[in-house]
Amino acid sequence: RAGYDVIWSDVDIHWEKDPLPGLLEDVRRTKADIAIQSDAPVGQHPTSNINSGFYYVVRSNQTIAAFEEMVHHASLHPELSEQRSFDKVLCGGKNKVAERLCLDENNTTSTYVLDPDVYINGDYENKFQDLGEVNIIHFNWRVGLTKKTEGFKKRGKWRLDENTGSCTL
Repeated sequence: RAGYDVIWSDVDIHWEKDPLPGLLEDVRRTKADIAIQSDAPVGQHPTSNINSGFYYVVRSNQTIAAFEEMVHHASLHPELSEQRSFDKVLCGGKNKVAERLCLDENNTTSTYVLDPDVYINGDYENKFQDLGEVNIIHFNWRVGLTKKTEGFKKRGKWRLDENTGSCTL
């Protein structure tokens, strides 16, 4: 509503490289209003489950309305994760219109689901030895701070100096 496009990145995501060039290219190429990470397990279609932990939103009246609908859906289903509201409103059910492109329930907002081999979720984490083409690693399939921290450390992605509390690069 403030007039800006938005990029959202959960704290359990490690940026392997700047994901913005790829995101912006995907948005331009697909003319999508939203580019979002898949949360589908390896072997399932990427649009079968989207992930609210990493996304880019082009500010428009349509995307504002879609987010309002997600908030409304979440308020009706407080027992569910907010991800279910993202999935239901943006890509749920019959809304898939192309390989990784969905329309919202009102057919006004298009959502492009990012390549899970480049924007990897927790189920893909162990699939990759060479991370050359990967933009982000999301440690979302690990539950709790200890397990997420272990994931970062196992991959050599932990950037917190635990003695000083500062980030290291």
